[in-house]
Amino acid sequence: MSKATVLVAEDTPVMRELICSLLEPLGLGRVLQASGGQEAWELLESAGADVVVADWLMPGMNGLELLAGMRGDDRFAKVPFIMVTGVPDKRVLGQCGAYPATDWILKPVDGSELKRKLLKALGRPHS
Repeated sequence: MSKATVLVAEDTPVMRELICSLLEPLGLGRVLQASGGQEAWELLESAGADVVVADWLMPGMNGLELLAGMRGDDRFAKVPFIMVTGVPDKRVLGQCGAYPATDWILKPVDGSELKRKLLKALGRPHS
């Protein structure tokens, strides 16, 4: 199985570490960490990513703005994007409609759900 680069953008250090620790056992490859959308964008431009897992609510550039930027840029338009949110309101999630995320996951993040959605986004077998 080829290695993948996963970019995790989350402004809360504890949540960012939790998500990264859930990804480690998957043996995907590199996990890049960003504390916000702007840092995530800079990592995308310098290192690239095979999939992005980003929080919706972050100061500065939030997850929706990051997603919109990616979908509007030919370099990143097809990169799978999993939105993480603590806001389960369907109206809020509906705002992704103009800039479709590959998938979304609610906080608190469930490890098996994250694994399933991430592997699906990468087009890899999952159970």
